[in-house]
Amino acid sequence: MAVLALTREQSERIVQDGWIGSEFFVPVAWPPDLVAAGEDVVFGGSPGQWREAQDHESLEFASYSQGTCVSDVGINSFMCVCRREFWVKASGLRDVDSLTDYGGLSGGPAFVWRNLHWDFAGVVREHLPNTDAIRIAHARLIASDGTIIE
Repeated sequence: MAVLALTREQSERIVQDGWIGSEFFVPVAWPPDLVAAGEDVVFGGSPGQWREAQDHESLEFASYSQGTCVSDVGINSFMCVCRREFWVKASGLRDVDSLTDYGGLSGGPAFVWRNLHWDFAGVVREHLPNTDAIRIAHARLIASDGTIIE
């Protein structure tokens, strides 16, 4: 997991240069409330299985995201089961059925839908292939200064 501190000027330049969307996500409050079983979450990242060398100077990091619900909540993390029978391909060039390994999603963000806004919920930690579940570390493990709380 990586947390970066950016000045206002740095963030404006990143947006201006088109490196990311039109704005940064800003949490409503810090630390955010913990998620509860049954809440709707989305998470995303760049699966290693979909990373490809384009030429000797560039790589393509195809993105993947999924909406699901929280199945289990622990002290440091929560789980979401990936139910492939309900997958719907919304857009993109990749065949989601070909995604057999979520390796590489670690570090990707997860958000929970609350009160008409998306709240930062945590960071993807690992894929558990035997249950096809994703473990997500609670956002509360990141202190307000960006350090990781052990």
